[in-house]
Amino acid sequence: MISHTGIKVTADVLPSVTEWYTKALAPLGYKKTRSFYGGLASGFSDRPDGNNADWWVSGVFNEEKTAAQSVHVPNSHHAFFAKG
Repeated sequence: MISHTGIKVTADVLPSVTEWYTKALAPLGYKKTRSFYGGLASGFSDRPDGNNADWWVSGVFNEEKTAAQSVHVPNSHHAFFAKG
């Protein structure tokens, strides 16, 4: 089963891409429920309690040195649940 997935975009388009997904996912019952690293990563969830965001939009800042840069964010990210 898929746990969560997401994309990474450049800093210059991060606000507009995040806003686009906010509007595009709303008809599916999703809301932006998580924000980390000063908005560098935003998580969307369709759960009433907002937990377990399963769609993420993340940014990368190429020119700025920020604390958020120390966190590696790949171009896309996919996480799965596995029976152990």
